[in-house]
Amino acid sequence: MNRVQASSDFVNIHFDKLIGFERLKEWKELIEKRCPNKNINIVSEFRCKWGSIGSVDAYLSAMTYFEKYDYDYFIPLSGDCYPLKSPEEIKKALSGKNCAFMEFFKLPYEKWWQGGLNRINYSYYFIPRSSYPYVRIFKLPRLKKGFPCNFELYGGHGGFCLPKRHVSYILQFVKANPSIRKFFKHTFAPDEMFFETILLNSPFKSEVVNDSKKYSDFSEGKPHPKNLTIADFETLKKSGKLFARKFKTKESNSILDAIDQEIDKTQKKTQTHP
Repeated sequence: MNRVQASSDFVNIHFDKLIGFERLKEWKELIEKRCPNKNINIVSEFRCKWGSIGSVDAYLSAMTYFEKYDYDYFIPLSGDCYPLKSPEEIKKALSGKNCAFMEFFKLPYEKWWQGGLNRINYSYYFIPRSSYPYVRIFKLPRLKKGFPCNFELYGGHGGFCLPKRHVSYILQFVKANPSIRKFFKHTFAPDEMFFETILLNSPFKSEVVNDSKKYSDFSEGKPHPKNLTIADFETLKKSGKLFARKFKTKESNSILDAIDQEIDKTQKKTQTHP
């Protein structure tokens, strides 16, 4: 936790509702003990089944929570993300930019199966199961395929860094146009389309930079990025990104240690030569 935030930052941690009250209590006590930041909000509001609307709802809830604060950037991270720079370096990299950082492409997109249109042409239903990807997915042809608000559909691989004014616009738009969430509720992986579509059809379109600031490697041709290992360390160093995914606890331990050492080394240089 302390790698991604400083004591002055505002943090919202969302646990899948499946965690249950007792385990949530244990995690909350552990986080509060190890992280000195008093601005941490820990919640468990939604089921975030893989591929479902849960992640979108968790993001919207966090955005709403942060509306009362004066902040520069809203940056959502999943449990398999990790920073490549210190909080101070991340803030310096974003300071004064005043634009949104988000990967985007118009759908249909050639690198997504069926151009990604299969994600919206069917209604998807997610039934939990015990093994990865932890859901059984059933789909039915969508009867009403018209997209709300006459929008063009956009996608991206998720993750973004958004200024507060862009976040406020998203919240206002969703509140004024409930049909947008209703449409995405039964799409597949809406967290990779929902926010991209809203912003790229908004007055802020020209302020969106096509870069999520997050490194991911989809070279294996799978629907999810590969797990990063120590073999990827030099590539990460040269990437210029602020964050990376996907890290898996055991096989990624070496690269996570190497990233920590690199961050510490950079911080020492900065302190020695301000």
